[in-house]
Amino acid sequence: MTVGLDVTNVGGRAVEGFPGRPRCEVRQLHVASKGLRVRVRSVQTATEKWRSHCLGCMRVWEDVYVVRYCGDAVAWRLGGVAVQPPWVDRACSSCGSLRVKVLSAGLVARRGTTE
Repeated sequence: MTVGLDVTNVGGRAVEGFPGRPRCEVRQLHVASKGLRVRVRSVQTATEKWRSHCLGCMRVWEDVYVVRYCGDAVAWRLGGVAVQPPWVDRACSSCGSLRVKVLSAGLVARRGTTE
């Protein structure tokens, strides 16, 4: 018997249709044991560095995010914890100001350099 399943691995066990996870396009069908057909989804993982600038106290800091791209969905992680994207609800940890600008580290010019 062949059955099409949407399977996600959660805590070492397979769960069908787990809510809240990113949906991805199906790249190929994989034949699992016992004749079951399982959808394999394409997920791309990248590490991105984002630099934050506080306009209140002029503090600058960088965060390294692990980003999972899955079709139209994107999941962000910081230190292994699921978080919002870096440009959402940023506050300075030093002065508490909400006037924080966030740019990808590749787009930020460093002080003392001329381009």
